[in-house]
Amino acid sequence: MTVSAVLTIYGTEPAAGSLAAFVGNEVRGVYSTPIATPFGPFAGRLVYEMMVYADGGGETMTFRFEQSDGTIVDLTETIVFSANGQAGTATSPLQLTLNQQELLIDFAAGWTWFSFPLGSSTASSVNEQLAPIAAVSPPAGNDELKSQNAFTRYYAGYGWYGTLAELGHDSSYRINLNTAAQGVRFVGIPCDLDQTTVPISTGWTFLAYLPLEERSCGGATCPALPTGVVFSPEDQVKSQTQFATYYDGYGWYGTLTTFNPGNGYSLKVAIGGVSARYSSASGRRRSLLAVPAPEPSVPSEAAGWSVNAAKYELSMTFTAVVKVAGALQEKGGVAAYVDGELRGAGYASPDATPFGPFKGHHTFPLMVWADGAERGKQITFVYRASPTAVPLHLDKAVAFEADTSVGDAVAPLALGEQKGSTLFSRLTKRGGN
Repeated sequence: MTVSAVLTIYGTEPAAGSLAAFVGNEVRGVYSTPIATPFGPFAGRLVYEMMVYADGGGETMTFRFEQSDGTIVDLTETIVFSANGQAGTATSPLQLTLNQQELLIDFAAGWTWFSFPLGSSTASSVNEQLAPIAAVSPPAGNDELKSQNAFTRYYAGYGWYGTLAELGHDSSYRINLNTAAQGVRFVGIPCDLDQTTVPISTGWTFLAYLPLEERSCGGATCPALPTGVVFSPEDQVKSQTQFATYYDGYGWYGTLTTFNPGNGYSLKVAIGGVSARYSSASGRRRSLLAVPAPEPSVPSEAAGWSVNAAKYELSMTFTAVVKVAGALQEKGGVAAYVDGELRGAGYASPDATPFGPFKGHHTFPLMVWADGAERGKQITFVYRASPTAVPLHLDKAVAFEADTSVGDAVAPLALGEQKGSTLFSRLTKRGGN
């Protein structure tokens, strides 16, 4: 059977790539050298002239397209195989398209930061846009959704009601659900990154992450952030569980090194007031993307501590060094407590600091979480060199203040052992370890 096809991916014709036909997951035809049609109503369009094969008629064939950057997408249309048949001609080709993208997001019980990078021609209200969550796990009374400047709450028997009427591309969002909703499937049209502006304020911005692929951030380059922003020392970007800081002469450095589609972020800059855009240069896009719900903030290397970030609305960040018996510590973990309850933990950075006065030494980056009523409460710290080591009380306490940073890789918070005490009983009775 012959196939003559033209392609439209998100509204444009790809300049190069490979078209493949499948029955199930079995390849039944491939074509990689399309020819520009010299005549007819599709003159100038690239036509893929492909032979496809089967043992008999009646099999349904699907199509996938591999773009020049290696991105593979599933196309919308299908055909039924007919022996010696024909699907399309040069003057009336089969039109294969991809206009919609799927995005899977896991929402935790508690707070989840997310972005909404897809658009819809039918869903125009927050109730319609959040319907996929309700299809997995119906919202409960007093569930809440916030952008940076508006909010809405869920009312049983009515739906979402408040000042936030519609989700857009100008903000990330923070949603607080009573019940987790796993594998929520959103379907829509990706926004045009070249044409979509993202407002960046001086100070903090709820940053919408609009690319549909993972992007990296580290050192002098950070393609994960939108272009058009002038970054200054001590600017910061954070996810729900990780953060990075901008350093003059080096760039971005911290625990946040990869941005994921569907996740929400916050960006703090000294020079704002600009409309930025994400570059359209893409990484690896998949036809179905899964975004995990927030994980415990600390892996097992961090002396065995873990915190569920989804329980708390607010966070602040620390970068510290620890000195015990006069020596800087290069391994282990630091835990933070509020009223004896574990609220954050961080382990020694996997790589030594590459610049500044602490070059060659490991710092301890950690996020600390709290609720609004706990602003101003004292955060205390302990250090443990390994999961089996005796925890040491550290000598400083800091008041919790949301969205603030204490210490950085150049001038970290200096923590030392508390004089005359290595016991941990007061903290473990509430927070555990």
